[in-house]
Amino acid sequence: MSRADDLIRALDLRPHPEGGWYAEVFRSVETVTPADGRGVRSALTTIYFLLTAGQVSRLHRVLSDEVWHFYEGDPLELIVAPGDLSRSARVTLGPVGMGMAPVYTVPAGDWQGARPLGNYTLVGCTVGPGFDFADFEMLEADVRPITAAETRPLRQQVLRPQQSVEEMVFGCDAHPDALHLGAFQRGRLIGITSVAPSPMPGMEAEPGSWQMRGMAVLPGAQGQGVGRQLVDACVAHVKSQGAHTLWCNGRISALAFYTRLGFTAIGEEFVVPHSGPHFVLTLAFA
Repeated sequence: MSRADDLIRALDLRPHPEGGWYAEVFRSVETVTPADGRGVRSALTTIYFLLTAGQVSRLHRVLSDEVWHFYEGDPLELIVAPGDLSRSARVTLGPVGMGMAPVYTVPAGDWQGARPLGNYTLVGCTVGPGFDFADFEMLEADVRPITAAETRPLRQQVLRPQQSVEEMVFGCDAHPDALHLGAFQRGRLIGITSVAPSPMPGMEAEPGSWQMRGMAVLPGAQGQGVGRQLVDACVAHVKSQGAHTLWCNGRISALAFYTRLGFTAIGEEFVVPHSGPHFVLTLAFA
């Protein structure tokens, strides 16, 4: 039995909705009434929180300040982002030294997520005013069709900040069968992609291929499954249109993301102006 299994049993941990395992350690009997009108809350709460290899704490936020305390195991990578998800930062929790800190505070309303950098990490999370699930929000994306024009500001912000929004017109935008998709979080556009019929390089004579272009997710929302939701929506759509292949020109920095989703890199690396090194990536349907 692993050390993580021992901890789950000894601390009576149970699954947490955001991922991982937890148990409440303390809930203050003293109460406070926050000025934001959410009602009476315990003054302070704290929990044990355990993540094992392959688990993540999905991006979420609470209405109170939250303090993370490292207890034991491997270092923990904490991802934090402001409420608008316009940027993100990564903090490593662990023993003092080597660029790590044992304590980090996430301000109220900021997004946060975490993953262990090894086999397991046990931390504590202290919230004040105390935690209540009514104050808890997961990052959930609603994927739906949008116009080509709606994709362009995010294309510019995430993919090509050195260019203007007006330059973000892609060749697929005018295709009559193009589909543009947006991922929304509480009405805010946080991710986009577009897909349209287009022959794959080297297969120009074979119909049935669709190209995905302009995949972009706000920095603070990356790594939380938003990109996967957009790809899944593209796959579902092109299959419904009788396609046999979905392909894209994928940046080298995104190669691991696409391969996890079943795409295969073909051919040689090439450079797209203003975007850098790419590979052609293809996903064939049975």
